[in-house]
Amino acid sequence: MLKKGVNFLKLENYPLACQMNSLTESEREARKDLLYKLVSSLLERKKIPDGLLFQLRYTDKVWFAVSEFVTLEKRCCPFLNFKLDLISDSSDFTLRIDGPTGTSEFLEAELGLE
Repeated sequence: MLKKGVNFLKLENYPLACQMNSLTESEREARKDLLYKLVSSLLERKKIPDGLLFQLRYTDKVWFAVSEFVTLEKRCCPFLNFKLDLISDSSDFTLRIDGPTGTSEFLEAELGLE
């Protein structure tokens, strides 16, 4: 039986479970807005083993939006790993999100990136 507020996607015998009830309704709305900012700032998206790599143009607004998105996403999807890389003398930065087998497909579906 599935618990209310938990989304499951079973890939290769590993359940990827989101704990949507860990965010308030206003936090879920903020997450949606932050995701829109992230996607609209994308320069490139690459599938990597068990995840996705996003290249984004650096601005303070985008950096803070991505940081806030990661904070919220980590609470509802604790099985995900996040890595932000900002290289000196670069106008871009990367966000790497990965996790267990099947995470790439899960992220594309969950974030509406298919």
